Amino acid sequence: MPEYSQVQLYIECAETDFKEVRDRFIRCLSEYGFEHSYLQTYFGTIEWELSDNFFMYTGCNAERTSLLKNNILVSIRPALIGLTPYVFTELQKNVVELALFFESDHIIDDYINAHLKKEWQPLIWDVICLFHKHFSETAIYFTDEATDGQPWEALISKQIQSNYWSFDAAIIPNQLDTDNIQPPQSTFYTETRIDHIVFARKVVWDQPPWDHPNQYFPIK
Repeated sequence: MPEYSQVQLYIECAETDFKEVRDRFIRCLSEYGFEHSYLQTYFGTIEWELSDNFFMYTGCNAERTSLLKNNILVSIRPALIGLTPYVFTELQKNVVELALFFESDHIIDDYINAHLKKEWQPLIWDVICLFHKHFSETAIYFTDEATDGQPWEALISKQIQSNYWSFDAAIIPNQLDTDNIQPPQSTFYTETRIDHIVFARKVVWDQPPWDHPNQYFPIK
């Protein structure tokens, strides 16, 4: 059983641009309801700093906290991780992964299909939309512990037909080089928008989550 599920994105980031990406993440989390003191403690002063294995872990140390959303106490932990061409040779530049982690036990009621509890479906989609609001230039994925990072790794390694569709929901901007990606239509709800496409795995969601009325951060 997966221990965590996450909304995650990957964005190219030169070392000189790291502060701008970090601060955008802080603004995103602030809009979601994280306290200023929490964000400053765990993200406000971090700099680009690689470990011996060429990952940047300095943004992974945040403590789990709880926020009240739609009368549900959401246990949540944000993370910022730096990835480099030293580790992922397909990369031309450094990449920053930004993520919000949820405890799967809290949000899933069927581990065979990873079906989300009804009350959690609009909450998870809201986070996906909020990430898209602040980082519309890249894809936003909802995955679990088993599929963590797989869509992005499939994309950068051009192994599209293997693990790319392992996400349970996504917002993918049109400018990504995905012309040859053909989603399994029987598996996903999909809808094409002006500048992006939205996806949601049918066994995970009761309906297309973008049609749910209870959204704080709807996207057009």
